[in-house]
Amino acid sequence: MLGLNKRNSKRTIVVGIIVAVVMIGLSWWVIARRNLKNLSIDSNVNYSVFVPTEKSGTDICISLPFYRLCSKDNILEGIKDTGYTVGDDAFLEGRNVDTLNGMQVSVTQKKLSDCIDNNEEYKKQILQMVKKSYGVHVITEENKEKAERYIDKCIDSTYVISIFMTYDNKIASDVEVKKLSIPSINLTYDVNKFNICMVKNHQFTEEECDKLFDFSVTNGSLSNSILSKAGYYDFEGKTKKNLKSVQLYSLNDGIKILNENELSEKNISVSGEADSSPRLEDVSKNKSVESYMYYWYTADTKSIDAYVSSLLLSIEGNDGQKASKLIYQPSFVDGEYYAAKALKEYLTKA
Repeated sequence: MLGLNKRNSKRTIVVGIIVAVVMIGLSWWVIARRNLKNLSIDSNVNYSVFVPTEKSGTDICISLPFYRLCSKDNILEGIKDTGYTVGDDAFLEGRNVDTLNGMQVSVTQKKLSDCIDNNEEYKKQILQMVKKSYGVHVITEENKEKAERYIDKCIDSTYVISIFMTYDNKIASDVEVKKLSIPSINLTYDVNKFNICMVKNHQFTEEECDKLFDFSVTNGSLSNSILSKAGYYDFEGKTKKNLKSVQLYSLNDGIKILNENELSEKNISVSGEADSSPRLEDVSKNKSVESYMYYWYTADTKSIDAYVSSLLLSIEGNDGQKASKLIYQPSFVDGEYYAAKALKEYLTKA
């Protein structure tokens, strides 16, 4: 009888373990399903656009990206290919937002699976992003397989909504945008930081640039799976006059322009024949120029998905003629990588 009781006891323990494993598996599945069904993650942006003050207003051209990763239950219906106009069928809330009437807003929507070329490589990137952003303890050997299954579910069932706000006109006052809404597609998007700020310490004369330099290539934006601490402005072209200098300035305090020594200190490697100095000097007429000018975010970038660099390229000829070029360069995490945020939330709740 004693041996029989022991066998029954062992069976009970084994059955208990199996039930526990099944219950844990079910709880993970329920949490994953609930998490994906209610999923809606917006980009955390820090857009401070700095504008040199002019009496008649300064012409600026900005195109700023905003993203949302969401479940099928939260997708938009009836998106217009032609986009939307602020003041007509798109509306902003905030301070002095009427200044931006006429701003164009484009909206697109894709399944996450259509944004990915290689599922396995994508999964690796997401796992690395979670470890880098939230700590290696979030993804362990025990939950790695569950994490990969969750990413597979994201790929199959979530959507990426891309919103670009583009303004190409004069600005003569500070603006603070808090919210975007487009009633016809039932879109409401809270903007955590989008400011336009006037500054007085730089002269702006872009119309004179063409007399000094013929730009053939300029860089517009920097996008990736992570937001780097370093960015760069690159340009190519040909000088029209003998130039005393070409120099890059930052209009906002959160960016520091780097010289050669500081590039090395930040472990930024520069390859190729392009000049990597933030200042070119004594450049002769009709010379072909290719230059990379690097900058470093002194502001914290760990908690945000997008930042905009407000830069001014200043050109001075040997004859004393001066000109400057405004550059607004967004650096941002592409929307398909917000799955890292969803995975982190899922793992910590599970």
